[in-house]
Amino acid sequence: MPNERILVMEDSLVYRELVVNHVLKANHYHVLVARDGHEGLRTALDESPDLIITDLRMPGLNGIEVLRALRRAGRDIPVILMTLHGSEDLVVQAFRLGAKDYVIKPFNVDEMLSAIDRALAEARLRRERDTLLHDLMAVNRELEDKSRQLEAVLTHTEDAVLLVGADESKKVILANHAARGAL
Repeated sequence: MPNERILVMEDSLVYRELVVNHVLKANHYHVLVARDGHEGLRTALDESPDLIITDLRMPGLNGIEVLRALRRAGRDIPVILMTLHGSEDLVVQAFRLGAKDYVIKPFNVDEMLSAIDRALAEARLRRERDTLLHDLMAVNRELEDKSRQLEAVLTHTEDAVLLVGADESKKVILANHAARGAL
C-alpha cells in the first residue's frame, strides 16, 4: 500500500541503498533510515513506523536487542530481520520477540517485497479493524442519542403512542405512559 512508513535500520551502505531505493522507494513506501540500532530505536519510538526492516548485526543495538526494547516499550511494530549469518536459535528468539519475518542476505527485490507484504498484512488488518470499530462506535453513539430523543418525546407527549409488531403475533413492542393508562 503506497505511503506506508518503513524504517530501515542497516549499517551497510550497500544493503541500505538496495532496500531504500530498489525495494521501498521504487514501490512508493515512505522511508525512514537509521544507520545503527540506537538511532533506529529512537526513530521507531518517535515516529511509530508501519514496519521496521533491521539488520540482525549492527553497531549499538543489534536486531534482537531492538526487538526486546520495542517489546519493553509496549510497541507493536512489525519487524523483518535481515542477516548474512543466521542460526535457528536466533530465528526462534527473534520470532518469540515478535519478528514477523527474516530475510537472508543477499536477497532479491521480489523476496523482500513478499516479506514486507506479509509483515504489513496484519498491521493493515488491524488498522482496518480499528477504523471499522471507530465507525461502529460513532454510529452506536448516534443511535443512543436518537433513542434518548425518542424516549423524551414518548415520555412527555400527552398522546397515547403504541407500537405493535408487524408479525402475526401483533405483540406490543412499545407503549408510552399515556397508552398504558388508556389500556
